[in-house]
Order: sequence, then C-alpha cells, then structure tokens
Amino acid sequence: MIVKKVTMLDKSFVALHDKIRLEAVKLSAKKDDERQLYAIALFSSIVEHVNGVHRLTKHSPNVSVLVLRGTLELYIHLKLTEKRPDYHETRELSLLKTKSVRLQNNKNYPYYPELTNTEAGKEKERIDLKIKSFLDRGVVPLEKWSARFTEAGIKNEYCFYQRLCDHAHSDIQTLRDRHLTDNSAIDEVRMFQPLNSFDQSEVLMHTAKIFMESIILLASTLDQKDRVDLSSVEAEYLNFMSIFGR
Repeated sequence: MIVKKVTMLDKSFVALHDKIRLEAVKLSAKKDDERQLYAIALFSSIVEHVNGVHRLTKHSPNVSVLVLRGTLELYIHLKLTEKRPDYHETRELSLLKTKSVRLQNNKNYPYYPELTNTEAGKEKERIDLKIKSFLDRGVVPLEKWSARFTEAGIKNEYCFYQRLCDHAHSDIQTLRDRHLTDNSAIDEVRMFQPLNSFDQSEVLMHTAKIFMESIILLASTLDQKDRVDLSSVEAEYLNFMSIFGR
C-alpha cells in the first residue's frame, strides 16, 4: 500500500510539473521591462528548484529540504514582485549596496581582481550615485525575511521557513537528529535517511503549492492571465493533493 501511494505521488507530481511548464511557455516578458524580466527569471529558477526537490526527495531527502528553502525564497521574491511594482528595484538596490561595500574593501577582499584600485574607486563612485538615485526616489529594500513574509501576506509561513533554515544553517540539534545515534562511530551515523522533522509528503506538498501559485503570480505580473489555462493547472494541483486526502 505504501509503495502504491509513493508511485501515485510521484506520477501526480510529474504530471503537475509538466502541466505548469506546458502553460508557462505561453508567457513572455517585454524586453525593456525590468520588472517582467525579473519575474521571468525568478520563475525559471523556481522550475529548476522544483525539479531538484522532486529528485532529491527520492535519493537525498535531507538535501531536498535545503533546496525547498531556496524555492520558498524565490517564491517570496516573485510574490512581492507581483504585489509591488518597485520590488525588483529594491533587489537591485540591495545588490548595489553589497557591491559598494566589496569595492570599498577591495584590497582585503578581492572580489573584483580585474579592476585596478583606480578603476575600483571609479566603479564605486558610479554605484554610489546609482544607490543615491534609488534612495532619492524612496526605494527602500526589506532587510529582514520576516518582513518579506509579512509584506507578502503569508506571515504564518515564516515559522515553516525557520524550520527549513534550521537545516540550511546546520543547526546543531538538527544535525544531531539527522545523523547521530547512541553510538557515534562514523560507520554507524545516519546518512541518506528519511527526515525526522519533514517527510517526503510534506516536502512535496509545499513544493507543489509553491509551483502552482508561482505560475499564477507570473501570469499576473506579466498581465497575461488570459494566455494560460490556470483552471487546468489548479485542477492538476487538486488531483495531486487528493492523494493526501486534502
């Protein structure tokens, strides 16, 4: 019975994945619209991450949770891009601030070995002017992930995100639960075992929900909901969830 359910789960997830990708190819961004291009890029990464989560749940479940965390972050970025017309600019502002700091410390942290000290100084001046132009227009990035979840309207999901972060940040208790037994000999540690804090079903349910909602967000951001058959995507998602009695 368990094997049969796992097989059904796998087939249904693949069907959902294929359906979303089939609909997604109907969408396109305007070449001169940075917000739309950012949304397309985010969705493309979500496609890759979702595929990775699915494969890893079978062969390396601990790693699937790390990829799911990245998938959730991409989803939050896409959700805020759909909600806020300037969100892609806040992301660029954050990047520019990081670059400015790195250029300031270029002698000790050679992130840009191709630049001479003079060129690094000029590049920093250019970046700082661009930062100022963003700030003058009132563009302010969200620094904390908790603020992003609140802004996205899914504050309660932040607790789930924190659970994922425990795995990604090598939380000491998480590592103990994941690998150690009463005997600490290296040949008796647990590897490639099912997760204690997550199971395959929970990981795939969250991944499927993110993927299904992502194509809706993308179509909305591009103002192209009429191009895709979102009802069939939702029907495929509900078929997947029915396996869990949801």
